Amino acid sequence: MLTSEDAASYPWRTVLLLAGVFLAFAVLVGPVGFPIAGALLFWGAAFALGSRHVDRDPLIAAALSLVTYLVFNNLLGVPLPGGPLMGVL
Repeated sequence: MLTSEDAASYPWRTVLLLAGVFLAFAVLVGPVGFPIAGALLFWGAAFALGSRHVDRDPLIAAALSLVTYLVFNNLLGVPLPGGPLMGVL
């Protein structure tokens, strides 16, 4: 159980940012597809957890999202929404 002293030092900003990123992913995955929503999820999670590499993080997030989409969709046979990229991938 958290005491008042523990609650004061708890990283609420990080928790709230991660919750917001997960909520945004849940809302966006249908309309824009997994590759784009997943990239925003990975990029937002990295930011919330303290990474401030603005030139590198979006590229890594996009690559990780694309690889995840391709592995699930093509290798495992688990269909994920492709969104506007459905014809390209």
